Amino acid sequence: MDDAFEILRARPHGHVAAVVGTARRIGLERLLDRRPSRSRSLALAMIAGRVLDPRSKLAAARGLDSDTQTDTLGEETGAEDATAEELYEAMDWLLRRRSFQSLLADLATLTRNCVRPAVPGAATADMLGRPTPLQAKAFRLL
Repeated sequence: MDDAFEILRARPHGHVAAVVGTARRIGLERLLDRRPSRSRSLALAMIAGRVLDPRSKLAAARGLDSDTQTDTLGEETGAEDATAEELYEAMDWLLRRRSFQSLLADLATLTRNCVRPAVPGAATADMLGRPTPLQAKAFRLL
């Protein structure tokens, strides 16, 4: 069975899945733009890339190129084969849409609630969402 497959390339994936998955779970893509687009994919890739491995736009473009990629970030975000010029254009696109401060303000409205179903002995779970009116009032008091 070992001879049935030939490994052509192996790239790390777990760290990319964790960061991109978290970004999607908290709704970062929709905060960037409600409609899917190449610019939104590139912006997500750059944000995730800064978390994973901060580097220049040229180095980031090399990391997204299908011939030189070092992980699965390009595939996971739809930003494969992005050029440095495309990344700069996506930054301009994002800045025209919203400021960094407004993006942070939107992200700051997320809450992490520990919830338990009303069933005796049920396990608790963490859930990300928007604050309830009572939580929002409490946050304003902080």
